[in-house]
Amino acid sequence: MKKHLRICAVGNSSSIHVKKRTQCFADRGHEVSLISPVRNQIEGVKNIYFPTHKNKPGLPGYIYRLIKAIRAENPDIVHLHYGEVYQVTACYFSGFNFAVTLMGSDVINGFGKLAWPQRLLLVSMLKKATLLNPKSQNIAAMVEHNIGKHPNTIVTYWGADFNKFKPTNKLMARQQLGFDLNTHLILSPRVLRPIYNIGLIVKALPIVLGQIDAKLLLCESMAEPEYKAQLQVLIAELNLEDRVIFLGEMTNDAMPLLYNAADVVVGIPDHDGMPMSLLEGMACAVPNIIPKLKSYEELVIDKQSAYCVDLRESDIAEAIIELAKNEVLREDICNNAYRTVNEKANFAVDVAKVEDAFLEIANDQ
Repeated sequence: MKKHLRICAVGNSSSIHVKKRTQCFADRGHEVSLISPVRNQIEGVKNIYFPTHKNKPGLPGYIYRLIKAIRAENPDIVHLHYGEVYQVTACYFSGFNFAVTLMGSDVINGFGKLAWPQRLLLVSMLKKATLLNPKSQNIAAMVEHNIGKHPNTIVTYWGADFNKFKPTNKLMARQQLGFDLNTHLILSPRVLRPIYNIGLIVKALPIVLGQIDAKLLLCESMAEPEYKAQLQVLIAELNLEDRVIFLGEMTNDAMPLLYNAADVVVGIPDHDGMPMSLLEGMACAVPNIIPKLKSYEELVIDKQSAYCVDLRESDIAEAIIELAKNEVLREDICNNAYRTVNEKANFAVDVAKVEDAFLEIANDQ
């Protein structure tokens, strides 16, 4: 039985998700290469820089070159880390077995926003995939609705890495990061872009400050400059300059300590798949405030493993205040969240499941 795989991944090496999902297979003894539009190096992975096309006339050449790059690796399986239509097409025409990990926005944009010729192409190519790997049951349902039932689909959350994300002493975490020990810390780990409604959290802060001594921590990784500038104007208008801390670029290695330093995590996008920030916060036993989205319902229950709100600053503020003052509710949510993510969204378990599927495909060749 084949134990060693040659895996050719296609994805962006600047994405922490792609980094984790390629490096994990290299750590398990497989030979992994990654075709990426940026030059970031991932330890244990053969990194292949492959610039993307810049305009429509360059698209056919891009697909042809991507097919050649995949074929040069002669893999047992190609692993595409985002279901972009032309990359799916190149994976198919490479002639190798290929798996597509579907993240959510690729499905929403692919089936909801593409022009009909590209949408039909995406449907056709996904049907031909050897394996589909949606990141949640909700994403799997959207895919099935658009392409029909695929014969080989496995759902994995690619969950929290419990070797890194786990509860630690809050005071120790704050001391290491230089935060005040008594201030209530509200962490917003999502990207500074309009879809994540960071402005609503900022607008909720004055209401919170009426009852709690609090500060808001904003991560800036992959921030949209124009949106950050808008937030800075809003913060100044509300006289919150001393209450909002921009943390700069945060590496994934720095996040466990940050989650543990926080009293609450707030992530309130307009729509979503199953975000790692939610899973990692749950793994660190920190309460999450999230919107009432159907995509979350398969994993969390309102007031049991997360606190669900409508997208209004008053509701967000009310949730922050209640979680700060209601110790029983907070403890219940933290305990249930930790247990849920450990049982249903554990990275090590998910990696093993995908690895078994890859090995089965390779052994059937």
